[in-house]
Amino acid sequence: KNDAAIIATILSMSRILNFSVVAEGVEKAEQLNYLHGVGCDIIQGYFFSKPVKPERIIELAATSFLPAST
Repeated sequence: KNDAAIIATILSMSRILNFSVVAEGVEKAEQLNYLHGVGCDIIQGYFFSKPVKPERIIELAATSFLPAST
């Protein structure tokens, strides 16, 4: 409940200031779905990929950053 209030406040302030919002640390589909549903602009985290070496970025981009297998 508190997390949702914080997210709503950050998104509201960012819209007023014309900023984009990046949610970091997303690890679960439920988090991804919630953040997407409330209009978060960019979402990153282990749900998509663990940190990778720079040379793998092109390969990941070609596969549309599919979620990491668990």
